[in-house]
Amino acid sequence: MKLFATAEDYTTYTNDDAPGNIDRLLRIASAWVQDTVKRARFAVTADGEPQDPRIVEALRDATCEQVYVWTQNGVEPGRSPERGAVTSSSIGDASISYETDSVVRDRNLIASAIAPTALTILDAAGLWEGHPWVQ
Repeated sequence: MKLFATAEDYTTYTNDDAPGNIDRLLRIASAWVQDTVKRARFAVTADGEPQDPRIVEALRDATCEQVYVWTQNGVEPGRSPERGAVTSSSIGDASISYETDSVVRDRNLIASAIAPTALTILDAAGLWEGHPWVQ
């Protein structure tokens, strides 16, 4: 499987520290980006790498954007909690509150679909939605 971004690329792209599970997230995001652009046409090297630096940049940035969306929303693909995170708790009379079902649904959607912002990056490079870039 091709990796389109590194942990260093992620920190440069987001100006944030990489999460502890960055290698796993980059592998998953790279696979999702690769699946998204599988019908796009572009010139590649003998090793199968894109020749055009703009294509390399778009694949890298879309991968980093996908990971950024996951980390900003506190989700990780393949790991869906049964209920939302605790939003408040009490000791007196033992009260606990969880995120609403709609928040949990939104997080599960984010963890199971490529981010619209990543698609925008790919679309701008002509790599998505039936508009392949052809040399």
